[in-house]
Parts: sequence; structure tokens; C-alpha cells
Amino acid sequence: MLEVRQDRPRRGPLPPLPLAALPGHALVYAFTPLADQRILDVLGRIRERGNPLVVVEIPAGEPTARPDDEIDALALRLWRAEREAMRATLRGRGIPVVVHTPGEALDLALGPLLRRRIVGAGR
Repeated sequence: MLEVRQDRPRRGPLPPLPLAALPGHALVYAFTPLADQRILDVLGRIRERGNPLVVVEIPAGEPTARPDDEIDALALRLWRAEREAMRATLRGRGIPVVVHTPGEALDLALGPLLRRRIVGAGR
């Protein structure tokens, strides 16, 4: 488990993932709010190793925008577009992304994945 905390902001790369501790071809579930582009590098390294990977997005809540403020509205649209771009990047790499709504059973989010086999990338 790799923990990244919001109350301790980091600059630069995320801490290295101890890939030697990750068994080859082990199914990996990554729980993330997709709030930082650097997570794409970590998930990419897991995928490159050949591990099957599922990203479970845990929404952290949207920024608030004042109703009559055009700049706030634009910033919110850009924030949403960045999240969607991250999801699209992951899916483009063959990594399934599901959204887990807080308070909802995790099985509901993961259910659609049960219809197909989750495979890793070839090495």
C-alpha cells in the first residue's frame, strides 16, 4: 500500500513504488482520487511490469464555483476536463477505471469488471 497524504504536500516525483515486493502478475487495485498527474507514472510502471491493474477512483469532491463567476466556471470546467483526460489516458493504456461513490458498496463499482478477464500488459 502506498499512502500519499494531502496534509503533506510533495513536490517532484512520488515515492518509488517497491515493485520488488509486488508479486509478478498479481492483480493490483489502485484507489486514488486522480488528483495528481504523477499517479499516471506510478500506475504506468505497474502496468509495464505486466501486472493486471484496476483503478478505483475515489472522488474527493469538486472545487466550489461561485454561480455568477465566469472565471470560477471556467476553472471548474478545466478541473473536470483534467480528470476526464486522466481517465482517458488510463483507459487508453488498457487500464480499467471505475468510480466508487462513498457510501456505496465497492461491489457495485467493480461489478461490470466481472464480465471480462482483467489482464496485464505483455513484457
